Amino acid sequence: MVNDENTDTDEHKPLKASFEFGEISEVDEADLLPQSTNWNGKTVGCYIRNSTSAQVGNDRAAFQADMVPYLQTLGYAVRVYDEQGRSAGTLYRRKKAVGMLADLEAGRIDGVAVVEVSRLTRDEYGFDAPRIGEKIRRFAHGLLITYGQIWDLRREADWQLYQIQTMASGWQKLSIRKYLFQGLKRAAEDRPMFRKRNRIGYKREVVRDGRGEPVIRRNGRVYTVFVKDLTWADSMEALRRELTQQGTMPDVAAALNAAGVPAPWLPRGVGDRVWQWRGAYIRSIISDPLYYGEPAFMTSQPGPVWDQFIAVDPEFDPRRVCWKLPELAWWTKNEALAWRHKFLDDYVKSRHRKHHHLLLGLLVCQTCGRKMVKQGLDRTGDRYYRCPGYGIKGDDVRHCPKGQFIMEKNALRLLRDYALPVLFADVRALAEAAERNATTHAMSRRNAGNSNRLTSENGICWRPWQTAATRLSSRRC
Repeated sequence: MVNDENTDTDEHKPLKASFEFGEISEVDEADLLPQSTNWNGKTVGCYIRNSTSAQVGNDRAAFQADMVPYLQTLGYAVRVYDEQGRSAGTLYRRKKAVGMLADLEAGRIDGVAVVEVSRLTRDEYGFDAPRIGEKIRRFAHGLLITYGQIWDLRREADWQLYQIQTMASGWQKLSIRKYLFQGLKRAAEDRPMFRKRNRIGYKREVVRDGRGEPVIRRNGRVYTVFVKDLTWADSMEALRRELTQQGTMPDVAAALNAAGVPAPWLPRGVGDRVWQWRGAYIRSIISDPLYYGEPAFMTSQPGPVWDQFIAVDPEFDPRRVCWKLPELAWWTKNEALAWRHKFLDDYVKSRHRKHHHLLLGLLVCQTCGRKMVKQGLDRTGDRYYRCPGYGIKGDDVRHCPKGQFIMEKNALRLLRDYALPVLFADVRALAEAAERNATTHAMSRRNAGNSNRLTSENGICWRPWQTAATRLSSRRC
C-alpha cells in the first residue's frame, strides 16, 4: 500500500468552491475531488467489495476505503462504488459493478480502480474477466489502477498479467470454498448446526455468564443457543389439532385463519394487516424434521451446495447428518410422517401464470448484460420483455443507460431465422453425410451382385447367364 504523509484529513470531502484546477461543472457532485494535488482532469471509479455481510466494516473494508485518498494523491477525482456482502463469482448479480461499467461506457468515469484485481472478479469459469477487461480497454483506454501500479490493458504485457491474476483469483475462490465446506463438514459431524433463520416456534437465546453478561465467542460474536419459543405454544397446538382433523391443506389454513390463530408472517395488503396462514408455509413446517426433535444439517434435494460437499468428501451425505434433540420437538415423528402422507404425497407444486413468456430467462440486455424480465402484454396483445433497468431513474443503482425491450414474436422470428440454422447446421450436415453413405453403400452392393465373376489364374471366366454346357468348357473356372 502506498501512503501519502501529506494527505489532509478532509480529502474525502468534495470541493465545490475552492477548486483551482478545473471547472466544477465537469465533475458530478458525488465525485471526491483532490485538494492537495492538481486534478489531472480524469475521474476514476473506485470499486469496493466484500464477499459476505460479516466482512462489512472489518479491517479489509477499511483497507479498501484507503484507496480513495491514494487515488486523490495521484490527481484523480474519485467516484466510489461501494458493494458490500456480494460475491465476485458472477458479474450480473453485482449491481454496483454493473452500474460502474455502465458509467464507464457512458463516459461518466475515465477508468477503474480497485485494491487488487480479485475485487473485480473471482469467476472460476473465466467469463467475467475478459468482459470487464474489454470494457476497460475500449472505454477507458485501458486505465486500471491498483495499489502501486497503473495498468494500461491495451499493452500486451499488462493484458497478460491481468488475465493471469484474474485466473488466479478464480482458483483462490475454489480453495477458499473448499476450506469453508471442510469446516462445515467437521462442524456438522461434531455438534448441531442451525443454518436457517429462526422459524415459527423457535428463537435464539443469548447465553450469559454468572454475572449476567453475554458470553462472547473468540470471533467477537455473542454466543447464542437455539431453543423453543414458548410464546408460540398455543399456535403450534392449534396447528397440530387442525392437521389431524382437516382433510386438505386449504381447509387447515382456513380453519386457523377463522379461529384467529397467530401466524408467522403478514400478507400484503392495504390498511390494517392481519395474521394469516398459508398452505405453502404449513407444508414446509410438516416437512422439517426439526419440529419432531430430529433437526437435519440439510433437508433440500441435491443441488449446487450438495456438489461442494461432494467435492470435499464423495462419501459425505449432508441429509444423513441429523441430531436427536427431543427438547425441540412440538409433536412426534409418527404424527409428522402421517401428515406428510396425508397432505404431501399427492401434492404437485405448480405456478399458474397469467401470461406465458416462452423465452423468459433466455434474453439478456445488450447494454448491462442482465436477463430481461417479462412485461405482460402490449396494446396489440403481444407479449414482450424488457431490461430490469429500463425506465429506472439515473440515480438508482438499477438504472440502465440504454435499457432495451423486445417483442416475443420478433425474438422468435430472429431465433428461427438466425439461431436455429446455426444450431442445427452440424446436425443437418451429419444427417446428409449419413444419407449419402447409406446410398453409396447400397449401390455398391447392388453393383457387386451384378458384376462378372472372373478367375484369378488364367483369365478363363463364366457369367451367370451362361448354360451348363458352356460352363463345362471352362471347368477350370
